[in-house]
Amino acid sequence: MPRIIIIDSWKEHKLLKKEIRRVLKLENEYNWIYPKKIPPDQKIVFLLENNEILSFIHITEIDQELQFSFSYTPINKRRKGYNKKLREFIIDTFKKNGIKKFTSTPI
Repeated sequence: MPRIIIIDSWKEHKLLKKEIRRVLKLENEYNWIYPKKIPPDQKIVFLLENNEILSFIHITEIDQELQFSFSYTPINKRRKGYNKKLREFIIDTFKKNGIKKFTSTPI
């Protein structure tokens, strides 16, 4: 069963940091470099199954607006709706916290 986790620090997620680095390198994805230290206004939201990354989204909160800064689904996990599920979860969760505006920045 997939699970969603929201992280704002790598401190307790060293294995996840290693896995994200491995996936991005393996798939030659160089458009995004994960933050070595996650700033207070940012989070990375993961959809995981058995500690395997199904999809993740880097988000930034600025002045009551949530920005989808970067999202990625590994090649062998695409076309299964994982990123859509993650975005819906993020929007529902942050709407409950008072966020009303959501934007996505193209890379």
